[in-house]
Amino acid sequence: MGLSCGTPLALANLKDGEVVVDLGSGGGLDCFLAAKKVGDSGRVIGVDMTPSMIELATANAKKFGKGTSSFIQTLFLST
Repeated sequence: MGLSCGTPLALANLKDGEVVVDLGSGGGLDCFLAAKKVGDSGRVIGVDMTPSMIELATANAKKFGKGTSSFIQTLFLST
């Protein structure tokens, strides 16, 4: 972990109870940081296109105890 693209949470004014979607969530670092800000009443959804990143993020969520974070795999397509 630690290969994020900038610091999106520095610009976001997240509040307790909000829902956050992280596109290209990778190992989940930004999701876990966002989960702290939205609290137990909020939710964070990480989306990535590779099974290996979903597996890593899910394992990291279990390791770090971030139950408000979930991860899904999908392809990003433009029309």
